[in-house]
Amino acid sequence: VVSSYNNFCDTCNTMYPAYDYTVSLPNGSSLNIEEIDNAQGANGFLRRIKNDTTITGIISHQVKSMKKTMRKKRLAVNDKQRLYVQNMFCYFLAGNSSHELFREIIPESEIKIWLDYAIEAIKGLSTSRVWIQTGDLEIHSGMLLMSIEHMFRHAVPVVLAFESEFFTVLSSFVSAAGNGHRSSLPSKRVCDGIAMIVCYAFTSTRLRYDNEWSAEKTFKRLEASGILKEFLRCLAVAEPAETSEQEALLRTLDALQSCPSFLSKKFCKGEPCGDAILAILSGSNGISQTQLHRIIINRLDSIVKVAESVENATKYKYKSDCTKSTMTCRSCGKCSESEAFQKSLMKCARCKTAYYCNKDCQRAHWKIHKKACEPMPKVTSKDSKAYMREQKSIQAMAQSFAQSYYVDIMARLIEVCDKTGLEKSDMLIELDYKPNSEGIVPALLQEGELCPGFKIAPIRGYIEGDRPEEPDWFEKETNPEFYREAIKRYVGGIRELHLNVDTDRVLFLLNFNTGTSTCKLGLYVALFSDISSE
Repeated sequence: VVSSYNNFCDTCNTMYPAYDYTVSLPNGSSLNIEEIDNAQGANGFLRRIKNDTTITGIISHQVKSMKKTMRKKRLAVNDKQRLYVQNMFCYFLAGNSSHELFREIIPESEIKIWLDYAIEAIKGLSTSRVWIQTGDLEIHSGMLLMSIEHMFRHAVPVVLAFESEFFTVLSSFVSAAGNGHRSSLPSKRVCDGIAMIVCYAFTSTRLRYDNEWSAEKTFKRLEASGILKEFLRCLAVAEPAETSEQEALLRTLDALQSCPSFLSKKFCKGEPCGDAILAILSGSNGISQTQLHRIIINRLDSIVKVAESVENATKYKYKSDCTKSTMTCRSCGKCSESEAFQKSLMKCARCKTAYYCNKDCQRAHWKIHKKACEPMPKVTSKDSKAYMREQKSIQAMAQSFAQSYYVDIMARLIEVCDKTGLEKSDMLIELDYKPNSEGIVPALLQEGELCPGFKIAPIRGYIEGDRPEEPDWFEKETNPEFYREAIKRYVGGIRELHLNVDTDRVLFLLNFNTGTSTCKLGLYVALFSDISSE
């Protein structure tokens, strides 16, 4: 960070004097921030705060000093240098310390004080003449964004930011760049910072907070504040240098792609996020042509196609005895769309996913069901409704795929069934929505293709015994730990679904990538349409 700027600010064309990289501590002593520019130093300093009460309140102490400096009508070079170093202190402390120590030792009240300062500073920058005209920041202001980025690697600052006006203020700040023209973008350096702030905001709430939010809930909040649209616009030039940051960026896009219900509503033409992506894909937001940006383009294209596939699914009509989203008795297989029957079904009290006509059906099925029955985590009714909407969207995607590529699926099914001597109901069809290394999603139609990729394999070789014929759908060779967890969570359910598949139905598995977890759903999908059976 220090050497990259080389003490020269190209925005204001000023050479700063040699920096004094020390900050004052609450007890009157000082700290050279280079002592905390690594994990060992940052964690050691946090332990020192824990054992020395005279230096508690270190963040609020820096904020008080920064606010005093910012109240000046005109900042001298030394003032900007001091702000730069104080922001760098927050950058090093948050970026290099462990999540556990940071959360244990830095109280929430300290983070609130810092966040209030960040909001106030960003509001001031939004009206800055330099920012509005150039879309770039002076060194000390750029370091503020970098400190926010590293603070957001921790969950508590992000949750407090969602509870405040932070993301709305940040969205207004980005949109003000370049005289506020919609096509204008901030500088690459600023776009990098905005992109990573949003990425770490997503990963922190999803993976590191006690009350984990769903991906859709997080994206909805980001979209409501306007920052999700600005994040997408910044992708036209953003190119973080560190591998870990690039991975975080791609994980966030993968998670966004895994929210089909949200995409179908907010990523269509005419919506801010939809228009932002379409502008990039059409070339009006001139994205650079590096390898990373080619991967980003492929992911953005996949997001648009997922949104379109859910929207198009509502146009298809299926000849099936259960065309609507209905529950079926897991034991006897009875299915009716009537409201009276649906309300009469009893739900397994443990997993809350299996339904039965009566207690007799549940007892008869328990020997099979107990292998897949896992306790359902406690969720609110609002979260439960969101989950059901997501499942319906995923089912719609499978139905849309089946209708669009019916002939290709049936041809491949006949080929595999003839080769193995098995029925269609003994096959499992996978639609792979996990982007490959180039950002291309196999289950989405690519330019020059007549049919996207899908896999068909016998279910029995996959779920019985030691599964010798198992396809590598759960990353058996590349991620053994994830493989073991996936087998534990999903194979029992797939086995149970297979036992209830009749001869007119095929079991689908949709494979999504949501960071470290994968969303998979087995669906009964009738493949019969107006196309003749021949």
